[in-house]
Amino acid sequence: MLSRVADNLFWMGRYIERVEHLTRYLNVQYFSSIEVPYPQLRERALYSILDLVSQKWRESRPSEEEILVSVAFNERNPESILQLFIMVAKTHVVCATQFLRRYGKQ
Repeated sequence: MLSRVADNLFWMGRYIERVEHLTRYLNVQYFSSIEVPYPQLRERALYSILDLVSQKWRESRPSEEEILVSVAFNERNPESILQLFIMVAKTHVVCATQFLRRYGKQ
């Protein structure tokens, strides 16, 4: 029983680490793209954000806003920040349910 709780806590931590890494990368790449004088380098910095989450853009040339919204808030993107927080919440519910089922009725 405790091993399942520990496993769920491990995955919650991994999802939170992933959110932290992704937000830090977004911050660095976005603000470094603003300071780039050449459009090609700016575009490369923005597309590296999409590469980080293994997302390919089907349409031609997404805007900065589309890239940032897709990586942060797209519900259909399994690696978006929003989806990672949803996974943390789901894992928390499973972990709490397992723990309370075992130890909550004492």
